[in-house]
Amino acid sequence: MIDLIKQYKETLNQLLVAKEKANAQENERDKKIINGMISDIEDSLKWMRTGKEPGLKRGIERRASYQREVKVNPLLIQRYLRSKETEYEWDKEQKENAITTWEKIQLDDALSTLTKTEKEIFVMYKAGMFTQEEIAEMRGVTRSTVQQNLRRADKKIAQQVNGSLFCMN
Repeated sequence: MIDLIKQYKETLNQLLVAKEKANAQENERDKKIINGMISDIEDSLKWMRTGKEPGLKRGIERRASYQREVKVNPLLIQRYLRSKETEYEWDKEQKENAITTWEKIQLDDALSTLTKTEKEIFVMYKAGMFTQEEIAEMRGVTRSTVQQNLRRADKKIAQQVNGSLFCMN
């Protein structure tokens, strides 16, 4: 490993010399490429010296469980996967807990009015089985912000359901 680190240091020195030449010639394209190479070599050297990927403060194995794991409603996943199955004409039985194509269109239409943030929070709360406090902690906001986003999302969805042709039964 020591030999490899020496080789990388030599390469880094050669790249620094090449960068100075590119600066003298004012060749922007070469400078950009050389800077990228220098950055890659420096990251590799850090990785070899410390044994950790540069930029990460903790490896995934050392993170808290709420950072590693995502709660998912198994019935929601089951419904989604079953709605993707191929329909056969001899298979006329209604699949339990499966959403139909029309229900999927209605759901997409109802959620279409939400902003990205509102949609993420709404799905995490309603389908993802997270509490408001967990969502606030994951997103780095206060619980009242999460509540406000949920209220706004509920209001927008209600307006869309009442006014959209897709959402009417």
